Amino acid sequence: MRLILNPFPDFQASRDSIKLSVMIYVRFLVSLRNVEDLLQDRRVDVRYESIRLWLKRFGLVFAK
Repeated sequence: MRLILNPFPDFQASRDSIKLSVMIYVRFLVSLRNVEDLLQDRRVDVRYESIRLWLKRFGLVFAK
């Protein structure tokens, strides 16, 4: 049996917000501030610095 670890420990933001942020950045190649603006249009309150940290941690995984 395989143990599946949670890739999103200790984050206050939801998994969906993190995934959406990283995927927007990777897919559309926009700036972090543009991702922040797009998410605010969807009523997700996230700062670009948080998105940068998520990209550093999850960017390669989501890009594959």
